[in-house]
Amino acid sequence: MLNAETKDKALARLKRIEGQVQGIQRMVEEDKYCVDILLQLSAVQGALTQVSRLLLARHIESCVKDAVTSGTAADRSRKIEELVPAPPAPRRSRQRCGRSRGCSPPA
Repeated sequence: MLNAETKDKALARLKRIEGQVQGIQRMVEEDKYCVDILLQLSAVQGALTQVSRLLLARHIESCVKDAVTSGTAADRSRKIEELVPAPPAPRRSRQRCGRSRGCSPPA
């Protein structure tokens, strides 16, 4: 559960990010220089990472700590599983590599 301080910080950051995204939308609409748009996108990604870290820290300080100190073995396992991301799904190749692309065909 989020405490009031964490909630306020997260919401303030997300509102700031929302304004940045709206600015990026305007940049795209106005055909601004691609590199400038990419720089702004990178800034938004960094800001979202900071919000994620804030929320993760709070989750560890409260939910995970409670499960470890007073929960059952199943509670502890469940909280650990929540924190470990699932492996990505395998990517399927769209096209076979052929000689025209500079590689040899499969044997």
